[in-house]
Amino acid sequence: MSARTRVGIVEWGRRASGMESMHRVVADSLGRCVGDEPDVAVQRALLDDARRHGWCADEWATVVPVLHDVDLRGIEPDPSLEDALAGLAGASDGAAVRAAASAVTARVRQLLDDWADETAFVADAPYRLVTVRVGHELDPVGT
Repeated sequence: MSARTRVGIVEWGRRASGMESMHRVVADSLGRCVGDEPDVAVQRALLDDARRHGWCADEWATVVPVLHDVDLRGIEPDPSLEDALAGLAGASDGAAVRAAASAVTARVRQLLDDWADETAFVADAPYRLVTVRVGHELDPVGT
């Protein structure tokens, strides 16, 4: 077991802060469409998806370190999420927002898998835990 991180606390902090920001953007985008959506089933799905992303943002916020020499507040999401987030911003109705959010979620899962390979069992335990919990929360119900 290693007590040394391979990635570093600053990089993990940037990743966590970026994920927190991204999940809040997705939750906000989903939540904004609820009132304009005429289909009650889609409204419920939007609300559930927004709640899930809000919860994920809260999880990431718990592992953003407070450092005396680096400000990690409001870090932009990982650049690989730009295209998926642009699709979310361009969505015009509840169904389109849900589809765009699904594309963001798929990319997030891929990032979490990539990051899991970089974690040290002991040193990165808090980040490992959050990646697992967020991954489970984003899994479709019943899988």
